[in-house]
Amino acid sequence: MHGTRALAAVFFGAALALSGTVFQTITRNPLGSPDVIGLTTGAYTGALIVMTSGSGSGLAVAIGAILGGFGTAVLVALLIAGRGALGYSVLIVVLACVQRGLWLVELGDDIGTSLGGRMGGTKAGLVAIAVGLTGVVTAVIGPVAFIALAAPHLARLIVRNGPAHLVATALTGATLLSVADIIAQNAVPKHALPVGVVTLVLGGAYLIYLVVRTARRRV
Repeated sequence: MHGTRALAAVFFGAALALSGTVFQTITRNPLGSPDVIGLTTGAYTGALIVMTSGSGSGLAVAIGAILGGFGTAVLVALLIAGRGALGYSVLIVVLACVQRGLWLVELGDDIGTSLGGRMGGTKAGLVAIAVGLTGVVTAVIGPVAFIALAAPHLARLIVRNGPAHLVATALTGATLLSVADIIAQNAVPKHALPVGVVTLVLGGAYLIYLVVRTARRRV
């Protein structure tokens, strides 16, 4: 049982970290992650709707979570469009196959298009994969903050952008969630905490640090 839980923490942490990489790359925002824009909550809401409707199958809950995440993504896009800012400003195997897409996005729309990339389709595909990753994880273990936001930043302390950064990000996310799960199981004697509680506390502190650091750079 403990071995299965540890293995799940590795894969789920990697999935969330890769999802965060996609959003930060596309939005060019260090705070861009499924946690910050609400996709995790949307996915969890979708899962809850399915569970309360009487369907207890794991597949139905997973589908509900994914649809909830996609619905949230669409809503966020529509809200941004209303302000005139819309534009371009597991699944892990699939994401590894679209490393070129992330590379093109990092180069920018003009350069990416000149290299033969269809930037609109590329970004839509990357977002779909990222939402899918978040939805699957949320359906299984509930909302988990911090991992998607922090893992890409911490990975850049080791390697820069590129294929190596994608691997480093996945490994960082796996490590973070594994450590958080160990803390959740041992922080309170004879009572295991939800891992999401631990990551929420860590994420809150890290988010404050990141906002302060970003503000200082702009001064």
